[in-house]
Amino acid sequence: MALFQIGKNSATSVTHLSHAVCECCDLLLNDISIPPHFNLTCPRCNTVVFHNRANSLWREYALVLTGLLLFWPAVYLPILQVTQFARLTDVNILDGVFIFIEQREFIIAFIVFASAILSPFLNLLLLFLSISAIYLDRMINARQIVDPLMEGQQSSRRVLRCGVAFFRWYQAVNPWVMLEVYLIGFLVTMSNVDKVLVNPGAGPGPGFYAFLVVMLTTILSSLLLNSQFVWQCLDKSWKR
Repeated sequence: MALFQIGKNSATSVTHLSHAVCECCDLLLNDISIPPHFNLTCPRCNTVVFHNRANSLWREYALVLTGLLLFWPAVYLPILQVTQFARLTDVNILDGVFIFIEQREFIIAFIVFASAILSPFLNLLLLFLSISAIYLDRMINARQIVDPLMEGQQSSRRVLRCGVAFFRWYQAVNPWVMLEVYLIGFLVTMSNVDKVLVNPGAGPGPGFYAFLVVMLTTILSSLLLNSQFVWQCLDKSWKR
C-alpha cells in the first residue's frame, strides 16, 4: 500500500477506510488511514484506489446545485432559432420532443426526453439528495453531541437509509446521461442544415448556453465524484 501526496497538508481530518478494493486487480485493502491531499495507490498494480481531496463533497455540492439551478432554464429557454413557415421561431428542447410526438415518432421522442431531460435531471437530483443526506446526518449527530438527551439516532438512520437508496439510484441512472450526444447532434444540425440558421446574426439562444453549463457540471460532477468516499461516509455513519 502506498500513499502519494497531491498537495500541501491542511487541517482537514484524516480519512479512515475500513476497506477498499482496487478496481483494476481486485486487491482488498483493510484498515487504511489516508491523510488529506494524499492518494491511496494499489501496492500490486499501482492504480489509484482512493483520492482524499479536501472539501471534495462541497465541490460536488456546488457543481450539482449549479446544474440544478440552470437545468430548467436550459430546458425551457430557446436553444435554437429556426425559420418555420417563413417565421422566426424559438425552439427549446421540449419543442423537439413535441415535434416527434406530433409526427408519431414516439420511440425517438422518448429517447430524446429520457437522454436530454429525464436522465440528466435525475442524475443531478439524486446526487444532490445523496450528499444532502450525509450533511444532514452530520448535523443531527453534531446536535446530539451538544444535547445528549436529544433522540437523534433513529432520525440519523432514516436519513442514511434514504441516502443509500438515492446513491444507488444515482449510480444506476448515471450511465444513461447523454447530454454530450445531444449537443453533438445540435452542432451538426447547425453546421449542415442551411434552413436552420435564420441569418448570420442568429444562432444559439440563451437556452443553449444554460444547456452547455448543465452538461459541463454533469460531466465534472461525475468525473470528480469519489464514490468510495461517499459510500464510506454512509457506511461509517450507519454503524454509529
